[in-house]
Amino acid sequence: MYAKCGLIDEARRVFEGMQEKNVYTYSSMIVGLASHDRANDAIALFNDMVRRVDVEPNHVTFIGVLTACSHAGVVKDERYYFAQMKDMYGISLSADHYACKRLILLGGAGLGLAESMENTEIAKAATEHLLRLEPEGIGNYMLLSNTLASAGEWDEVSKLRKVMTICNELV
Repeated sequence: MYAKCGLIDEARRVFEGMQEKNVYTYSSMIVGLASHDRANDAIALFNDMVRRVDVEPNHVTFIGVLTACSHAGVVKDERYYFAQMKDMYGISLSADHYACKRLILLGGAGLGLAESMENTEIAKAATEHLLRLEPEGIGNYMLLSNTLASAGEWDEVSKLRKVMTICNELV
């Protein structure tokens, strides 16, 4: 909950104080770090997690680490984690994973979302379609939020974040 509220240092203190950590606690912390501009910390925590024998990442964990790669602009690392997800852990790719991959590839090419598409309306329509297919996918909301932010549509970003907050409260 601390991470969702943006209190990352507090979330980290609680996480570090836990006697028993599992895939859910690791995933929550990794996603929290990645979502709040601590990409390198998220990647480091993921690497610590996979070194543990008793904790194996799941699809949410990989959304977190792929999002962190996107924010850090590390295309080489993203490719490694994407391959690991499929080959080492047998995790099926979802629209969320592909959305993270698309953001990373565009960022790695030195292109913002708005610059890489002739019309941000196309990006919005595609992302909104993803939301209809998979409304619970946090990566879809993040993709739309990033698209709107890249286009400078801050009022729309604000509205979307309010919707995301309401959805989180309902879950």
